[in-house]
Amino acid sequence: MFKLFLDDSLATHFKSRLDGVTMNTDTPSNNPEFEFNNLEKKVNALLSMVERLQEENSALKQGQEELLDERSQLLTKNEMTKKKVEEMITKLKSMGHGA
Repeated sequence: MFKLFLDDSLATHFKSRLDGVTMNTDTPSNNPEFEFNNLEKKVNALLSMVERLQEENSALKQGQEELLDERSQLLTKNEMTKKKVEEMITKLKSMGHGA
């Protein structure tokens, strides 16, 4: 069995999406077709939400991958710059001792 843990904001959003689709027990003789239609609307709302969340998750994963690539490039540049600065400091120190 799958368990889904929703944070408060997502749970609130989910509830608001389904509030307009309610099961009505006051229908004449509890019409099964009416109840089935309401259930179908809820399932369709859930499917739409799952699709939207999958698209959002995919976009977030792509963004995360881009940020990780950028971070790697910046770390490499930082290390190269650090080596150059250390070389300059060493060179300046040796010039100072020679004078």
